[in-house]
Amino acid sequence: MTQAFSAQLHGPGRPDAGAAVRAEFVGGKLRIDGDYGVEPSRIRIEAGGFNQDDVVLNWQDAAGDFALMVTDAQAKQTLVATAPPALAPQLKRWTRSVSFTRNFWRTAFTVAAVLAVAIGLVLWQYDEVIAWTTQHISPESERRLGRSVMDNMGRDGKLVEESKALDAIREIGGRLTRDSTRKYEWYLKDDPGVNAFAIPGGFVVVHAGLVHAADTPEELAGVLAHEIEHVERRHTLQLMLYQLGWATLLAVALGDPTAITALLLLELGNLSFSRDLEAQADTGGLETLRKAGVSPDGMASFFRKLSADGGGSGPSWISTHPSIKERVATIEAELKARPCTECKPLEMDWKAVRESLYADELIRRPARKK
Repeated sequence: MTQAFSAQLHGPGRPDAGAAVRAEFVGGKLRIDGDYGVEPSRIRIEAGGFNQDDVVLNWQDAAGDFALMVTDAQAKQTLVATAPPALAPQLKRWTRSVSFTRNFWRTAFTVAAVLAVAIGLVLWQYDEVIAWTTQHISPESERRLGRSVMDNMGRDGKLVEESKALDAIREIGGRLTRDSTRKYEWYLKDDPGVNAFAIPGGFVVVHAGLVHAADTPEELAGVLAHEIEHVERRHTLQLMLYQLGWATLLAVALGDPTAITALLLLELGNLSFSRDLEAQADTGGLETLRKAGVSPDGMASFFRKLSADGGGSGPSWISTHPSIKERVATIEAELKARPCTECKPLEMDWKAVRESLYADELIRRPARKK
């Protein structure tokens, strides 16, 4: 025995508001008022209505486009219970969409209420509120945010999948983070710029140009240690929250950061850490190197080299800070005060690593002098 359900039919020859009809599934086909049959393969289901919780069945025939809107709660239950198996996947997606929409608005209203109460605090001490908020975002949410950024970054085809240079980055990075509670992923970007940056959630991207600029593996380790400290202290997430404001927070809270991924990618090129955050990354990076038994002199030598070069072609954390010479002096003073006698050079064929950049055509080989 079939079960009919009430609905509104929109289409050619029907009022603008739709015509009230009775619909049911008979022999796998959708029948309307007993004499109009539609094959399931022709039906496309989507969410509709003000709250996006109504079911809309769309199809097309010789007369034009039709839409059957089911709004009554009991009618929707009957539709779902009696629909043929061919429509089950679409109805399942509709159910997920309704659930997401309800959760979205529930969360949005909750966040809005919290924001209404907190807005005074935000305006009063914005920096402190952002720092507090950063520490109360779950690692899982932060990683979802970072993964979304990496997925979009990978679409330009510039992330290298195989290379000796990538292997070196992973080997050094793995050694530096072996005692960390975070999960790290290391990437090599086909870009001649001397740059590296950390993305929330433990994703670190190194440009091919930076690997080439490092004269020793210890210099690369110094850069990676610096970026690791940004990850451990959640500096990048904090800065994104500061510059993009509550859009970032709302996306993270709802677990769907895709809506702001494009903004995050744009901001990556504009991030400028404060002097305090950079100082934390410098000193924390030195400690990371010491714990891993890697000579921290590489950080000093790499900074010193970029300082001599003016920092103009260096990483954003170099070129945006005119006080780089002061930072080099601070690092050298720290190394003098606390030398790492147990640290050893990294056992790595660095010449082969740099040569691989030419073989992989990531860096143009310098022309030989005549």
